[in-house]
Amino acid sequence: MEMVGNWNAEGTLVWKKLGISGILLAAQLLGQVGTGSITGVVRDASQSPVPQSAIKIVNSESGVVTNVVSNETGAYRVNSILPGIYLVEASAAGFDTAVRQGIALSTGQTLAVDLNLQVGQQSQTVTVESAGDLTETQSSSLAQVVGHKYIDNLPLPNRSANSLVSLSPGVVMLDPGQGAENYPIFSVAGGRVRSQMFTLDGGAIGNAVGLTRASQVASLPLDALEEFRIITNSYAAEYGHSTGGIVSLSTRSGTNQYHGSVFEYLRNNALDARNFFATTKPPLRLNQFGGALGGPIRKDKTHFFASWEQTRQASSDAIVSTVPTLAQRAGDFSALSSRIYDPFTLVGGVKQPFPDNRIPANRIDPVARAASAFWPVPNRNGGANGANNFLANSGNLLNRNIVVGKLDHSVSQQDRISARYYINDAYTDASGSYGIPASDPLAVNTDVRIQSMLGTYIHTFDPTLLNSFQISYMQRKFLQTRAGGAENFASEIGLAGVSGAAFPTLNVAGYGLLGSQGIANSSIARLQSPIRDTQFQDSLSKFAGKHAFKAGVEYRFGYNNESNDLSSSGNLVFNRLITDLPGASNTGEAYASFLVGAANSAS
Repeated sequence: MEMVGNWNAEGTLVWKKLGISGILLAAQLLGQVGTGSITGVVRDASQSPVPQSAIKIVNSESGVVTNVVSNETGAYRVNSILPGIYLVEASAAGFDTAVRQGIALSTGQTLAVDLNLQVGQQSQTVTVESAGDLTETQSSSLAQVVGHKYIDNLPLPNRSANSLVSLSPGVVMLDPGQGAENYPIFSVAGGRVRSQMFTLDGGAIGNAVGLTRASQVASLPLDALEEFRIITNSYAAEYGHSTGGIVSLSTRSGTNQYHGSVFEYLRNNALDARNFFATTKPPLRLNQFGGALGGPIRKDKTHFFASWEQTRQASSDAIVSTVPTLAQRAGDFSALSSRIYDPFTLVGGVKQPFPDNRIPANRIDPVARAASAFWPVPNRNGGANGANNFLANSGNLLNRNIVVGKLDHSVSQQDRISARYYINDAYTDASGSYGIPASDPLAVNTDVRIQSMLGTYIHTFDPTLLNSFQISYMQRKFLQTRAGGAENFASEIGLAGVSGAAFPTLNVAGYGLLGSQGIANSSIARLQSPIRDTQFQDSLSKFAGKHAFKAGVEYRFGYNNESNDLSSSGNLVFNRLITDLPGASNTGEAYASFLVGAANSAS
């Protein structure tokens, strides 16, 4: 169940969906989304159940102990425990103690760990080492766990462990992640891209208001990610807000021993080959560095984990563009095979050709003349009709810091609490390839900050009744602006009746664009601040006989304050139809239409 609302740019609250559901499940009980469960049956040598057996479940790394007692059917269950390596011990009067150790529990997993007791005097302990991963028999969901075996050993050029979702069957990767937020874009089991639900330690890290962007808004560094689970089909009832898969991530926790790491990841164009189309190798400087530290504050009780990663990147791409030649800027189109016609000189209603395919200087529109200076000058021989006559490397700068902190505390056998904080603070500066950022369509600045906070409280009323409460809060800022907003370039080139927010968008067919592209993701300005997602979850678990029951409620509130400026500085489109001869082939030229100041459309 979820409750979702959002505010529009004017501040009006818009409710999108309201629903509350109680969930009652038999024989398929999962813990909180970011945790797991261990269940099983204690039997004697004749395979008869052993009721009232004392069960002790120990996290082998943190030393946190959970004690339960098997019921009248010999069954036991422990819910809402962190992923990790566990030891399970069973003891009863008149029997030797049985121990199973090396049990690996993953995020969102329910493992069946049965124990067999041998008749004795409790003077011996029978220990069974787990020889491999246990088969999950407690859930009908189809899922893939990606743990440290993959994270530590596979090369990841962007250090985003989330891109390893491609290892899961049914996942088709479109983009492994890049830029400030570094989230991958992929499809799961034939579903649409950008439609997955992402959780971090059980709390949502997606956008509840359902913007047309990737659901994920947080990408964990390698050193902070314990593992993640991709559920592709047959979701349990507690999962929702997804039509294309569930990705459940878990943050690392501290253990009884101090563990730390320091890293530096380097890429440089000195190690690269030159692009076939580039005259020189595009510059590349990528440095990712940081460290992580985890350990005990109080052994077997309180543990911490913290990590920091900084990314500094200067990258470039070879961009090939078509720009007007110096002769064309003066109105001379004599080198072109196409004939241009004067749209304002008619004889018998028919356009007349410009003499010698030249536009007289006094006929060139002053705005067009001034704007033409914002195209770069050709620097290479073009192809047919001068196409692709400019080549330069674009410039892109990224500076990003990601900090993750987590605290786990076992208050008592009945109470456990956990808190986690995440922040991604990033800035990107793309200067384009023209050498004139104000008019370059690729030049844009973004200021991004994502914060996520989560708190969990788990209380055990008795060995068969447990309550788990969780609250998560996510806030995102995304400010995208173009260069040159303070110079009022519209006024400088003489274009009246528009704002001075940025260079006007001038779209001349067949030539490189001037100004922004005038769409949501490449506009004059896109200001999203804040985007908020608040989530409350509470679940009550009951274990009786051979059955497990769970009832839960979730409340989720989304808020988005967004303002878009697509084309307040003007958006004008020019093509050859203005200077062609209707019905005649090989006539007209878009830049000639631009020079005479006749646009096909404007907004």
